Amino acid sequence: MAADTAMKTPLIVDCDRTLTPADMAIESMVRVARRGPRAFLMLLWWLLTGRAGVKARLARHDPIDAAQLPIRPEVAALMAEARADGRPVILASAGHRRNLARVARAHGPFDAIIGTSGRRNAKGAGKLSAIRAMIGDAPFDYVGDAHAD
Repeated sequence: MAADTAMKTPLIVDCDRTLTPADMAIESMVRVARRGPRAFLMLLWWLLTGRAGVKARLARHDPIDAAQLPIRPEVAALMAEARADGRPVILASAGHRRNLARVARAHGPFDAIIGTSGRRNAKGAGKLSAIRAMIGDAPFDYVGDAHAD
């Protein structure tokens, strides 16, 4: 994050079902499954690797078209207000980092991205841990949809 925003309260924005009403992983799973029996079996195999593993494979084999994602205007307005106040805006989601980078390019700017990568699923406590690693014990505002977060 930029030094001039270090003292301002960051706005942390979730992606799936918050910034966008869509759920990127679910939509991607449906698209992959519809490709045919072989793709469906591949998807079942991926599901055995755990949430982080399946999200990584989906982001690689079925990248989202972030420009086509519907964006909630009320969340976009919160982000614009935070930016106008000089506050950092961070995209933090359980979605895979590859897809979040696509969303950030299409609907940003964001000062940082926190997402699922490797074997770490950035949901709930994992997301909070990643946020704390980035901003320390500083307070932050969060807009999201899931009780787990």
